[in-house]
Amino acid sequence: MADIKCRLSTILGCRRISQRQLARDSGLSVFTINKIYNENWVAIERQTILKLCLALDIEPGDLFALEK
Repeated sequence: MADIKCRLSTILGCRRISQRQLARDSGLSVFTINKIYNENWVAIERQTILKLCLALDIEPGDLFALEK
């Protein structure tokens, strides 16, 4: 069964950015960042994806991957 995975934990690990720092940079709550980081999400709002992409200087396609 295919699934969409978020690469946030990998991106933050490679860049050595903490969830708290990303929350400050993006304006999102630490709770929201943690939920996405730990793959405990069902849906992510468009504005949340936008804030993550702008804070990390990435494209939405960099943030998500289709796993088969």
